[in-house]
Amino acid sequence: PYAEHVRDARVPTSHDPADYARVLLDLGWEVDAWETTYAHVLTGADAVFDYNSPPCAQDIKTLTNNSLTLAWDTISLKDSAAICADALSSSGGKYGTLLPAKPPRDDLEVTNTFMYTIFNEPFHKRGKSFDASTEDFEFAKMFMDITEDLLKEGKLKTHPEEVGERGLEGALAGMRDMKGDKVSRRKLVYRVGETPEGSEAKVEFAAA
Repeated sequence: PYAEHVRDARVPTSHDPADYARVLLDLGWEVDAWETTYAHVLTGADAVFDYNSPPCAQDIKTLTNNSLTLAWDTISLKDSAAICADALSSSGGKYGTLLPAKPPRDDLEVTNTFMYTIFNEPFHKRGKSFDASTEDFEFAKMFMDITEDLLKEGKLKTHPEEVGERGLEGALAGMRDMKGDKVSRRKLVYRVGETPEGSEAKVEFAAA
């Protein structure tokens, strides 16, 4: 089940054992050559699912024996909310989201992770005013320390970066691709200094 998810992994370049044997024989050596295949168990998640697969939610529900009660939706769109809702236990559960996405079930507890609260400063968003949250600020510091350790230990991997061209102009195109659901499993990066002179992209970003 991991084949699709590791298909872009780099494979060291090497020759067939017979090639090495041939070179050594040509040098007059006596060669005793053999080839061994090792299988390594991948660590991490017990199962990996493709959210583009139509039976994704049902596959999760089957694997968890209809016992899944927690889901955190980092995509937070209508389709992803539906997948999470269908995958959660028929007895109910908690659905967490980054954006105001609503799952198509009324028996789920819905929570929203609003990252602006981690800075311990009041702010105004979505037509509402929010007070500073010391609790969220302290939690964020603790969470960042854990995340930093996981990155150092190689237990947490970031998405591969794809550096685009034309700076902010390219970033606008990249955001349109993201909005059109054309970006997956990669992080789009653009260098502001590469924005063409006189580009309308600078005006758009400044206005935003």
